[in-house]
Amino acid sequence: WMCVFLLALNGIISSPQAGSFCPDRCDCQHPQHIMCTNRGLRTVPEPGAQVSEEVLIFSLGGNFIANVSSVDFLRYNNLVRLNLQYNQIQNIQPKAFVNLSNLEELYLGHNLLSDITTGTLDTLKKLTILYGNNNKIKRISPGLFSHLENLVKLRLDGNAIQVLQDSVFKSLAGLHYLHLESNNLHHIHRNAFSGLTSLRFLNLAHNKQSAVRNARTFSHLAALTTLLMSENEIRHVGGSVFQSLQKLSRLSLSNNRISRLDRAALKGLSSLRELLIDGNELERIPAGLLDPLERVEDLDLHGNNWTCDCRLEDLKRWMTAAHSQAFLQCQHPEGLRGKYLDYDYVRSLREPRAIPSLRLRPRGRS
Repeated sequence: WMCVFLLALNGIISSPQAGSFCPDRCDCQHPQHIMCTNRGLRTVPEPGAQVSEEVLIFSLGGNFIANVSSVDFLRYNNLVRLNLQYNQIQNIQPKAFVNLSNLEELYLGHNLLSDITTGTLDTLKKLTILYGNNNKIKRISPGLFSHLENLVKLRLDGNAIQVLQDSVFKSLAGLHYLHLESNNLHHIHRNAFSGLTSLRFLNLAHNKQSAVRNARTFSHLAALTTLLMSENEIRHVGGSVFQSLQKLSRLSLSNNRISRLDRAALKGLSSLRELLIDGNELERIPAGLLDPLERVEDLDLHGNNWTCDCRLEDLKRWMTAAHSQAFLQCQHPEGLRGKYLDYDYVRSLREPRAIPSLRLRPRGRS
């Protein structure tokens, strides 16, 4: 027995946990992490022996895996993080994650997925982070997120989603961050965001929405602090559409085609600190539009089709009351095109004689 003991001390005898389970072409130097990133793999590699209970992270990014089968992860019961990003995955079998009940982070971004079958994620009740970004997903299957009550961050940006159906996120009461930018969204059901009572960040930029009219669309998002809707095709913002967003601090409507804002479009936004409506087609500010903005610090209005006459009188009044400045580049009348107007120095926009007293800022500054 003494010989056996000495051999063990010299490392000749090692435990089964010392790497014998490590899949071919992978690195298992860290006992908690199987590293198979950028190894030219075309399938999920099989472990060499019984998988150590210590293994918590499995990294398979940057390979050529096209299919995830129902047996690929059966022996990885204790995983908390699984990274399958930057592969060529087109199909995930419904039982692929059935044994991963401890999984907290799942990264499926930058693959070729067009759909994830309902039920595939049902056993992942501890999941807090799910990335499905930069795939080819066209629709979110009803019930796909039904059992993900602990999800905090969901990325679905960079897909081809066209419609958000009724109550599609209703089970995600703990969700804080939702990324839906860079899709083809043209219709959002009025109850699509129902259930998202904890949501703080919503990105809808770079989509194909043509209007924001329904006051119920955002009515469930009482905790929201950031809403990004830039780079859409929005032409009209209706009244009271943001009235439930009393905690919203940042709203971006930049680079749309907005030519009309209803007078009550910003109603309820008493906590707003940053409003971006630059790069649109606005010519005037409706009377009373800015009145709800009690805390705004950064108001970006440049790049619109401003006519510098009495139609901007309400903006002048609001800026004076708010002790703020906003620099606008005039498009009309012809004599002021390309020049910037400082409203602290405008006594009256109604009198032509007031025009020479306007402070003009050099082109390119805003």
